[in-house]
Amino acid sequence: MKVIAVATSAKLHVYGTDAAPGNLQIDSNALINGELQLASSREIKTKIHEVGVEEAKEAFAQLTPVSFHYKKNLQGRQVGFIAEDVPEMFASRSRKSVNPMDIVAVLTKVLQDQQQLIMDQKKALQRLDNKLQNLDDYLTFYNY
Repeated sequence: MKVIAVATSAKLHVYGTDAAPGNLQIDSNALINGELQLASSREIKTKIHEVGVEEAKEAFAQLTPVSFHYKKNLQGRQVGFIAEDVPEMFASRSRKSVNPMDIVAVLTKVLQDQQQLIMDQKKALQRLDNKLQNLDDYLTFYNY
């Protein structure tokens, strides 16, 4: 087994493996004692557009969570998605991987919409409750 040690002040660059050039492929578990951060700055992005609610709902509805066991790693049951089966919005170019942040972004949009719907329904319910209370007060006043 080869071990590569990298000093905390150094940077490790991987310039290619059996995976697509520039990608690091790990065929086992990876333990990160710290944070895993995906680059997300505006500085590295172009054509930034907010995902629409309907687009997010449609993609969300097409996700099929599954349970499975990895063929090379027999550490037990996992849950997730099959890369070849996810909607185009979540698909990698190779259709062999899924970026969890893509799914998190869509889930965030869907949950924001549901939260707004809940708040609107609470307001409508409060208005109906007020009307019912007014009607009850009216009937009590006139001894009905």
